Amino acid sequence: MWFNQVSPGPSRYQGRTEKPVQYFAVVGKRDGVVLGYVWAGDEDDAAAWEPRQAAGPRALMEGSGWFHRLEEAKGRGILPSQALAELLADPEGNRGRALPGSLAEAPTLAVVKALAGPYGPVRMVHPVHYVTVSAPDGEVIGYVWGDATAVGWIQRAASSRSAYRAGAEWARKADDARQRGLAPVAVLTELSREPYVGPVTGAPGTAAIQELARTVTPADDRRLLAQLRQDDHAAWRELADAVEALTDEDRNIQWGGGHKQANGVYQWPYPIYSKPLLRAVTALSGVGAVTPEHRWTAGEVPEVPPGGRMHPADAVRAATAVVIAERPCEGTIAEAVEIGLFDAVAESLRGWYAAAGTELAPDPPPR
Repeated sequence: MWFNQVSPGPSRYQGRTEKPVQYFAVVGKRDGVVLGYVWAGDEDDAAAWEPRQAAGPRALMEGSGWFHRLEEAKGRGILPSQALAELLADPEGNRGRALPGSLAEAPTLAVVKALAGPYGPVRMVHPVHYVTVSAPDGEVIGYVWGDATAVGWIQRAASSRSAYRAGAEWARKADDARQRGLAPVAVLTELSREPYVGPVTGAPGTAAIQELARTVTPADDRRLLAQLRQDDHAAWRELADAVEALTDEDRNIQWGGGHKQANGVYQWPYPIYSKPLLRAVTALSGVGAVTPEHRWTAGEVPEVPPGGRMHPADAVRAATAVVIAERPCEGTIAEAVEIGLFDAVAESLRGWYAAAGTELAPDPPPR
């Protein structure tokens, strides 16, 4: 009897584990439908593709590309978690792609299989679960969360105006699903099937989700800096002149009112701003630093960092908050001047303008 020696097949990660895993969702490039999940667990040297049953044949076909990439990673001898990180860094699949922001952890592979199953998760495995809602361009809009009894919406504070408007619609969707009598986990499962919505993910509590909602991304900074009128050299000249003209007397803001008048009416205190200071405030608006693109009521006013130099995007946030808040709450500008925030904002913006490779427009010729 003769036996032919057969070369061993390619190295592969284990396809099963009872230990904790990391995973991310893969969605269709055209419609954003969740096709499945790539998961990995280092403890059992395991990683695989889990097709979403509701996606049908599309999920099976999409899985071949991700499976091949995992197989290639195993051949190089790297850990499953390293392979997962590589896939996220190069997120394009066959007809799908890794959903930004969907990387999560699960205590067991059963959670991932439940997400991929026909009905989503069958039980709550954390005190709170949530789904991440994104815009088509990848910007995170906010989070729908649910616990054992309730469902809620948390808007990301630094989101754009368009994302804020979209957030109202997602809050309505979550409320409508709850009004239909769905359990919180069922609401999340239903919403997770929508385009650009991440998988159901666990959290220790709503405080963790609120912390996520306070995240500020580089894209948020770029969006605010895009509001600055970089090419309006006259406006930047005006800001420079106005700030440099300020004196200690202008910064020593006096207050009026605060006493009972002859007719018995108490006059509310109000700040008395000098004309040079008001000129500098107006100049901030002139360069585009006061913009509705920053929702100033959604977060705290940035503080002056210990080094004194503010990030220019934070300068836009501070300028917007201080100038607009002065209308309903007189004295906001006075406080900003007193603590050095106003000068820090102006310095940061002027530094950004100079670093952008522009020069102040020359003075006009004499008439």
